[in-house]
Amino acid sequence: MPSTTRRTMIAGAASLLARRGMGATSFSEVLAATGAPRGSLYHHFPGGKDELMAEATRYAGDRLLHALDLSAPTPRWR
Repeated sequence: MPSTTRRTMIAGAASLLARRGMGATSFSEVLAATGAPRGSLYHHFPGGKDELMAEATRYAGDRLLHALDLSAPTPRWR
C-alpha cells in the first residue's frame, strides 16, 4: 500500500491537473498544495514529473469510474 505522503501528493497533483493542466502544474505547486517535503518527490517518484502525472491521471480516472459505478442504476430483475 502506498504511503500517506505518496497518496496525498498524487491526489494534490490530480487536483492541480484538473484546474491547471499538465504544463502549468509544477513540482513546487504540488509541494505547496500538499505540504509534502521536497525530498518526498524524488523518493516516491524517481521517474520525475512524468511519473507523478501518470499516477495522478490514473487516480483521477479511478475516482471517475468509482463515481460512475455509484451513479449507475441498480438492475431490476423480473
